[in-house]
Amino acid sequence: MSESFVLAITPARGGSKGVPRKNIKPMAGKPLLQHTVEAARACPLITRHVVNTEDEEIRAVAESLGVEVQGRPEEFWHDNTFQEVDRLLQWAVADFESREGRVDIVVLLYPTAPLR
Repeated sequence: MSESFVLAITPARGGSKGVPRKNIKPMAGKPLLQHTVEAARACPLITRHVVNTEDEEIRAVAESLGVEVQGRPEEFWHDNTFQEVDRLLQWAVADFESREGRVDIVVLLYPTAPLR
């Protein structure tokens, strides 16, 4: 039996209403996003980890941490409803699978929940 392909997705939008670019604000000496990246990297069950963003500054931080970045379509640039995350994940997985093949399990890792 082959191992499952586990894709971790971190949605990191730059246009937060309350704290713009909060995902890269420092926390304990590191950008907030870095805590999530390190947790994903430490998990042996995760096959691939991507940060999904529309923001070039967040993209640069993610890439500097060695994480793959998936750009998102403009329809997901704004915070409209909670259900947007569901739609974003469906789009992100479909986009990933169209380029890389089947994903068996998706793990949603919010950068705003760094203590795992």
